[in-house]
Amino acid sequence: MNRTDLATIRAMFDAFVDPLILIDSDQNILQLNAAGKRLFGQSALSQPIRHFLGSPQVLTAISWAMKGETPDPVELILPDNIDHTYNASVQPLYFSARSGTPRAMITLHDITDIRRSEQLRVDFLANASHELKTPLASLLGFIETLQGPAKDDAEARTRFLGIMHAQASRMTRLVQDLLSLARIEFSEHVLPTGQVNLILLAKQAIDQLQPRAAERHIKLKLKPLKTLPLITGDNDQLMQVMQNLIENAIKYTHDDSPIEIELKDETPMVRIRIRDHGPGISKEHLSRLTERFYRIDAGRSRHTGGTGLGLSIVKHIINRHRGQLHIDSEIGVGSTFEVVLPMSLE
Repeated sequence: MNRTDLATIRAMFDAFVDPLILIDSDQNILQLNAAGKRLFGQSALSQPIRHFLGSPQVLTAISWAMKGETPDPVELILPDNIDHTYNASVQPLYFSARSGTPRAMITLHDITDIRRSEQLRVDFLANASHELKTPLASLLGFIETLQGPAKDDAEARTRFLGIMHAQASRMTRLVQDLLSLARIEFSEHVLPTGQVNLILLAKQAIDQLQPRAAERHIKLKLKPLKTLPLITGDNDQLMQVMQNLIENAIKYTHDDSPIEIELKDETPMVRIRIRDHGPGISKEHLSRLTERFYRIDAGRSRHTGGTGLGLSIVKHIINRHRGQLHIDSEIGVGSTFEVVLPMSLE
């Protein structure tokens, strides 16, 4: 094999996206492709593979490969700043037909995102089941009571029906949010093509939520802005973002305090800022606020009618619009939610 052929093989070796590791019969690392060097470092060459892949299942697979067998792939976790899950495939190789010197090639395919998605689905189903099971159990309990001991108790019937209505309404909101989230996630990879007037959108959202704010003497203040270019987006989804964030501020701000809504032209971007004067949010919670069903205070969230999905819906809509959500908060002062959107998605 001439130098040109060797250079071609090395280039092909390095071109693989997955880390490739060539080991000798003593299970020392002979060669790494570019991805393998990024993962383990250049200094890994000539080192025992067990120093880097210490999983007993992987070492057993390597032993089988050295005997000419092709073992089943093995799943392993490599600790880093964030643990990554890999599918390790070990293939036997013989470079010398005369000597039959055994070699093995290990391919590491990163399946971290797949495993995380699977875990998210499991957690999502568990959370959704729990959220629905609680009000359903409550409804069944009250129905049985009304059919039995409280059958002729008018006062109990009135009180129980009020609670049942609240629980049924909560389930309705949850189902609506679940369906909304599913629709948004389904279309998240498709860029919107409509034209949206954010000033008009903000005014409509404020008009719709003004009665709820007035119940607690909360003023919704839109900072004046005469003009703002139309942006590319989905009008209904961006209205949902505006409503969810303002409604969230109403739920958690103090009575008799203002909520400030501001739109800023930062061409080629536009910024939406919504600031409340509530109790604030501890820093350790901020990064998790957009997780499905995540609540700082579960009891208070349910009491105010929250489903734990509002900010998750907001995040996915913003992702579809290739924007960003920033949350800042100070205990005792309040919270600020900022949405930054590109004016054009071309």
